[in-house]
This record gives sequence, C-alpha cells and structure tokens, in this order.
Amino acid sequence: MIGPLQDCIERARQADDEFWAHPQVAKWAYKYARDVVKGRWPEAEPAIAKNAKWASYYARNIIRDRWPEAEPAISANAKWAYSYARDVVKGRWPEGEKAIAKNAQWA
Repeated sequence: MIGPLQDCIERARQADDEFWAHPQVAKWAYKYARDVVKGRWPEAEPAIAKNAKWASYYARNIIRDRWPEAEPAISANAKWAYSYARDVVKGRWPEGEKAIAKNAQWA
C-alpha cells in the first residue's frame, strides 16, 4: 500500500488533473486524510464530496459532524443516506428520506 499511497500523495500535490478525475480518487483521498493527515484535507474535499460512500465515511470519521457540501451526493443513495442519518445526523434526515423510501432494504 505504501507505493500507491506515495503516488497518490505526489500526484495530489502536483494537482494532477488525471489523478483528480480518477474513479477511485474519493477512496484514496479519504484514506489519505484518515491515515496520513489524520484530519480534514480541504484540497480533496470537493472530490470526496461527489461520492456518497466516501463522503459519508469522511463526515462520520474525519469531520465527525454533518457535511452540507456532500449531502446532495449522500442523499441520492439509499444505503449511504441511511448510514449518514444513523451515524452522523443521529436521527431523522428528511433530505435522504426520498432515496431511502425507494429502497426496501434501507426503508
């Protein structure tokens, strides 16, 4: 994991457009913030916020609070809307209820 993580760090520092467009960038950025920065990584937040799963993890484990900038992506995915409501909002979250209600597994 050291090799890919080091590559991730270097490419992010260079503001590499290919890196930031990669489909796995939200996952890599979340893990970098969690394991290396050990806190928020503002430069990566726009990329993380576009991915419901990693945005939900980032809000829960890094920010430890609601993350309004990521809520549109999270609220569109039933599983991650449910998780966000349970673990971050810690209660009812009307913004995610539409997606949750459409999915029998998470309703």
